[in-house]
Amino acid sequence: MSRGYALLHQATTGLRDPAMMDTFTPTTVSCACCRRAWDEVEDPGLAMEYQYGAGYAFESVCTTCYTPRIPATAMLGVEKLARGGNPDGGKLGMLAGSGGVITPAGELDLALPQGWIDKFQDGELGRLGRLHRCGAMALLLKLHSAGALADSHKGFVFIENWGRKADTLMGQWRASFSLSEVWCLSDQGAEPLDLAAMIDVARLVHAQGLAKKAVTPAFWRPIVQAAQGRRHDASLQKWTEALDDPMTVLAALPVDPHSRMRLTPVMRELIPLIEEGAL
Repeated sequence: MSRGYALLHQATTGLRDPAMMDTFTPTTVSCACCRRAWDEVEDPGLAMEYQYGAGYAFESVCTTCYTPRIPATAMLGVEKLARGGNPDGGKLGMLAGSGGVITPAGELDLALPQGWIDKFQDGELGRLGRLHRCGAMALLLKLHSAGALADSHKGFVFIENWGRKADTLMGQWRASFSLSEVWCLSDQGAEPLDLAAMIDVARLVHAQGLAKKAVTPAFWRPIVQAAQGRRHDASLQKWTEALDDPMTVLAALPVDPHSRMRLTPVMRELIPLIEEGAL
């Protein structure tokens, strides 16, 4: 579990200027967010104070868990001008609707809508070409195709949505070590996805001439309903009749029902890449 935090710490070193960080020696047993002991975190024995909101007690969190809350003026850029004309740097923990990937080499790429790219294109990540106008899953697949995840056994991090709840995001933060179990991180928690199986399924339905149908909810509805515990034999029978080789597709489907419930959105990302020859 600590590998994911280590990768984030490595990828965002430039955010944590010691001269600008008000750290202190904690008196608690562990970080209030990730629950790791103070001698296990990336900056051992150093904490930062955080208050979730008015009326809440102040908590001691490690520098890594505090990272999404730090204004990333140099790394991202200026989000807006505050009162008096002072610049407010963008924060990773405020990029709602955006995602990212930290590669095994400890490099951060962000998946952003065009508005964010326009705003942050002059920041460090923008100048390095690490801001991408696409969805988070598309970015992960793009980096996979480019070989950036070739050392996945060393760990990588997939942020599906930075959201606005850094406490939940960092509390469930973890690395993935294989496409067969990609941990999709968001401010709703962490959920595993068998992306390797999804890629196999996408290739199979594409080969059977069903690419257009495979990106629609209707096509996968019988499989999704079965994964939800609402099996309809007649619908499943009709689904198998639409395939030239249904048993091969069924055998390739992810075993985990949670992965099966995400078939439609994931296929929408995979099928175009297969059609382009990128996967």
